[in-house]
Amino acid sequence: MLYDEDQMAYINCETKNNVVVGNPGSGKSTALKGRIEKLIFNDGCKISSQLVMTFYLTTKENLTIKLHDVFGDETRNQVRTVHSICYNMLSNNLKDVTTAIVRVLRIPADIFCRHFKGVSHVYIDEGQLLDSTAIDLVKKIRICCPWISVDLIGDPAQNCKTEVNDESEEFMIQYNGPRFELLNNYRSVPEIVNFCNEAHPFNIRKPMKSQRKGTGRVTLFCGSREDQFKHLFDILKSLPKHESKAILCACRHPHTQMKTHVCCQDVANILYKMNISFKIWYDENKSSSEFASVRKEESELVISTIQGTLGREFDHVIQFSYHHRLNKRTPTRRQHYHNTKLNNIARSRARFTFTMFCGADMHMFMTCDQALRLVYLTGKPKFIKNTLKKGVFTIEKKDDKQIIKLGSLNSIEPVILMQLQDLFSIKSTDKHNLWNIESRFFPDYDVLCTLYGKFAESCIYHFSSGSFPEKDALKTFIQRNTILLKNGESEEAQYIIKELNLIERRMSTTSCHVQELKKKALRLYKSNTTQNKKKRARFFSSVIDVIDLITEKAIGERISVHFENRNIWCDMNILNDIIKQETTPDVIFKISLFWWQYENQAAWRMGRDYSAHLQSLGAHINAWRAFASSLMLEYQTPVVLLNNKFCNKKIMGAVDSISDETLFEFKFSASGTSNIHRLQAVLYSYSLHQNTNVEYNTKVINLCTGEVESLTYNFVLSDDLFKTLFSNSPIAKIEEDAKDAVHAAVNTFDKFAIVQF
Repeated sequence: MLYDEDQMAYINCETKNNVVVGNPGSGKSTALKGRIEKLIFNDGCKISSQLVMTFYLTTKENLTIKLHDVFGDETRNQVRTVHSICYNMLSNNLKDVTTAIVRVLRIPADIFCRHFKGVSHVYIDEGQLLDSTAIDLVKKIRICCPWISVDLIGDPAQNCKTEVNDESEEFMIQYNGPRFELLNNYRSVPEIVNFCNEAHPFNIRKPMKSQRKGTGRVTLFCGSREDQFKHLFDILKSLPKHESKAILCACRHPHTQMKTHVCCQDVANILYKMNISFKIWYDENKSSSEFASVRKEESELVISTIQGTLGREFDHVIQFSYHHRLNKRTPTRRQHYHNTKLNNIARSRARFTFTMFCGADMHMFMTCDQALRLVYLTGKPKFIKNTLKKGVFTIEKKDDKQIIKLGSLNSIEPVILMQLQDLFSIKSTDKHNLWNIESRFFPDYDVLCTLYGKFAESCIYHFSSGSFPEKDALKTFIQRNTILLKNGESEEAQYIIKELNLIERRMSTTSCHVQELKKKALRLYKSNTTQNKKKRARFFSSVIDVIDLITEKAIGERISVHFENRNIWCDMNILNDIIKQETTPDVIFKISLFWWQYENQAAWRMGRDYSAHLQSLGAHINAWRAFASSLMLEYQTPVVLLNNKFCNKKIMGAVDSISDETLFEFKFSASGTSNIHRLQAVLYSYSLHQNTNVEYNTKVINLCTGEVESLTYNFVLSDDLFKTLFSNSPIAKIEEDAKDAVHAAVNTFDKFAIVQF
């Protein structure tokens, strides 16, 4: 293979702890391959001495293919995700992917070193994606294993994992080691490379040089949402077939307060209406999830978030732009810098054409006049001309958590999850399988895993009690004179939906709650009027008008509301027909799908055929029926924990189901029951005990694999639980423990199973 001068400098270097900084498409992975080839075939290093680490499954799969020629049959052992390495370093009762890295940081130095016995070189690809715990792990390897050369390979200008103030704070820039910079760009045509050079987020750097022949185009279209969609359709018709295309958006779900903002679900809904086929490269549910967990299905046209396309390239890229004033809030300097880097990722994916879309009412993340001169412009976008101007950025504020939702543990920092696991000291007893079904292939599972889980739980409830929460909610929704209101995408409507928590309550509330919200809106209207904040006062005046419309149409104390929204499918006639049908698995799936798309604003999903999805679950449905028919389950029992030492803080959730004195926590996970699942079940059991003073037997059941476990746990003081979740002290203590563990030399070798890589 031919390497350029910059790549050869790294391949032949004799230094340790190198930093390879390269622009997108500069051949960083190719240089890594050349470096390992040289060390193995020329210098005589053993294959087992070369360990390639990455933090994302997609990157690992790409590297596995690229490095197979070098490692051969040992590729699987030598190319690993960091989570997999850390997971295998832990004893069985502590194995958990979410908290694996932070637990490894606490392993004493002498034990830690033995896991890396025989390793001389560690390479971390996509090194810009290290978060704070991963950075601590790199530091620990360097301190505990000084014989290992730890090379970082990546582009700090593509760091979307951590937020820092500027380039000087990037870990790859601060990394102590020789620096190699790759300047050639083998991916994009000169027009795109020149544009990327001018709009680059770093101030001081060497410009890229395009090595691809041909001509390209960079376009910026500014207009209303409708104009953007029309132009998108025209572009897709004009681009050659069989060339790869990616539509990248700022986020998966709508920011309806921004009238011209376009998200992934907006694009999916409009493409479905246009009868244009596509694949999705993101998890469609609203919970926070790692984009790399979604397996990438190749397609001529894909929709993704910008983070989801790291390490990938396409012939044509269309970006619906990040705006400066996110959600109409002025960003901090840190947020501005972070989002400028995200734009840099988007514009560097394309080989031939790059098209940007934006709305005329929002500021664009492009501050350079020279970059604008390289763009074919339609419309009049707003640009930030002076980032030093007063009022451009707001001051950083510390995020203060008020509520912890037990159903969303994945949004909690791994260090706190680890502290919770240690606090409760959970033990599994009486493990067995309720059924053994070999088939584990479920269509679209990576993006529809939440829907599969909802459907599985609904089947269990129906087979046990004859009904299920989603069906009860649908009956209320269509049979209680639901109030239909237009302009569901307006800021006023979204404010009311959020304040009344209508989505989680399945659009049902009480007249009392509506009146309380009106009092609050009236109070805020008067306050803003007094302070001469006319725009905000007009907003709350409009909110009051919508609330008055609801109260005028309300019949009785309990009411249901539906705000019309182009991204939400809601045909009352079809829903009435569904609710009248016999409750078969097909009907249960349709009801689950309706609420799922309602929550995720994925109307396009309702028009698809799901017979293959149901067919794949046939054996499971029979197993669920046999299991649940002997139980009388009471479902969705709410729990709330308060503590007078932590004012305005609360822990809340809803227990899946109770039968006699047994609490069941249901999961649907093809990969098996995890420690996070066990922790969630225990937290529900603990909360229910605190609320009712009744001690329940706790069981977690995996509705996919059939695994059932009975759980026991330590009694925990309320003060300790709240301190762990709402105080910064646990994190500070863990960081101190990690620093101590780096230098500790404790003879506890027999407590840890040593796994060679």
